[in-house]
Amino acid sequence: MQIRDHFKMRNFSLQHSDMEAFVTSKCKARTSYLAWRVFWALYHCSWLMGNIIMMCLSEEVSVAKWFIYLSNWMYLLLTLECVLEAIIVLDDWNRKSGTVQGLRLPWYIQMVWLLYTVSAVGSVMVSVWYWSLIHK
Repeated sequence: MQIRDHFKMRNFSLQHSDMEAFVTSKCKARTSYLAWRVFWALYHCSWLMGNIIMMCLSEEVSVAKWFIYLSNWMYLLLTLECVLEAIIVLDDWNRKSGTVQGLRLPWYIQMVWLLYTVSAVGSVMVSVWYWSLIHK
């Protein structure tokens, strides 16, 4: 495939020919992948809740101030993406017949793909902005 073929408009959509790429690992260990996804969802949820609780307990800062930080918004998106991905993998794991195949990716897979892209790119951008512009 030439470089020119990679930059066609059809490649910039949220479509993929294999849904299994989103719900299984490369080594096809379904139970291990489910445990991995659930672990990361719980990990991010606990850090997010801990962060919000610590801010609530702080007397000098109000809870509403939590939402003014872009880093908190990016972590909220990352946590949401991890939770939704764990739910999707759990749903696929519960199906006895395996992954549903079709011509189009289901909307919920497209949503998680979009959330992943936004949170991954956004996290890098927030880190670069912080360390280059704000940190002294």
